[in-house]
Amino acid sequence: MKHLIVGSLILAIMLSVGLARAFDGPEGFKGVRFGDSEQMVRSWLNPFRATDVLCGGHDHARVFGDRVCSGRSTIGDIPVGVNYVFRADKLVQIHFSFSAEAFPELKAAFVTRFGALSDSKESIVKTGGIEGLNEMLFWQGTTVQISLFKYAGVTESTGSYHLLTDVAAIAALLRQQGSKAAESLK
Repeated sequence: MKHLIVGSLILAIMLSVGLARAFDGPEGFKGVRFGDSEQMVRSWLNPFRATDVLCGGHDHARVFGDRVCSGRSTIGDIPVGVNYVFRADKLVQIHFSFSAEAFPELKAAFVTRFGALSDSKESIVKTGGIEGLNEMLFWQGTTVQISLFKYAGVTESTGSYHLLTDVAAIAALLRQQGSKAAESLK
């Protein structure tokens, strides 16, 4: 439930941010490419890149995709949990979570790789009795939107790669869900 709420918040912010496009790519993550099928991703991850790959349906929240495969990997020396999200059996989103202590290192790596931020936001986060400044960083490419959030919980940071075509599909699904909800109020 926590990940669904955090995902909803991140998604809402991503859909509301108007970003200038600055770079091409990335075409995927660690050898897995956008557009790959679930089977292709599973076959790539199991023997080479991740351990304990688990895949399952996402029917309760189609806005987040039809299926998701989860595993572990690294970015540099930083361990990350990775979710590969599929829509119509095509990889469209990649989400990763990591220790908030590693945020400065990953932020520097992303600035080095993707250049200047397209947008950023800050907010005060109060979670579990801890208060801190949350950084929400965005890069907009020609085909992919990237985000890094310093806090998605007390000690966890998150990031994501979203195909821009999927961002548009998500917006359409949210409009459709809003229309259905409004109809049910009549």
